[in-house]
Amino acid sequence: MFLEKIPGRVPLIPISVQAGFQSYLFDNPLEEITYIPCPLKYSQASIAFSVVGTSMEPYFLEGDILFSHEIFPENWQYLPIHPRDAYILHYGENYLVLKYLKRTKANSKLQLLSVNQREYPPHYISWQEIRNIWRVLGKEEKYGVWS
Repeated sequence: MFLEKIPGRVPLIPISVQAGFQSYLFDNPLEEITYIPCPLKYSQASIAFSVVGTSMEPYFLEGDILFSHEIFPENWQYLPIHPRDAYILHYGENYLVLKYLKRTKANSKLQLLSVNQREYPPHYISWQEIRNIWRVLGKEEKYGVWS
């Protein structure tokens, strides 16, 4: 994915925390992507996502903006997964999800965990299914108009 780098701003991509967007979103021309101000405390963010859905409530609410940093494939095996860190995963053909992660004992799969596990039970995916991983650095509540 090639996105323009604008100092102090990051591209905002819509995200559905339950399942997906179509992969073609990343193929849209840059002029169709909105760039928003990035708070200084999240200056390492490379992209932002807007939350849709309820699987991660009350920690992540619909409309929250998540400032995230991409983790490149060569670093996935060293990914330090902490129980309180949230991640955005693009996997399979068309899934983009916000979840907590847990490695399986053999480290062959990742367990995707929601806050609301009664309604959204854990799901397992293999490392081979993953196309992109972003670590959520922080969130801002839903904004009105971006300047």
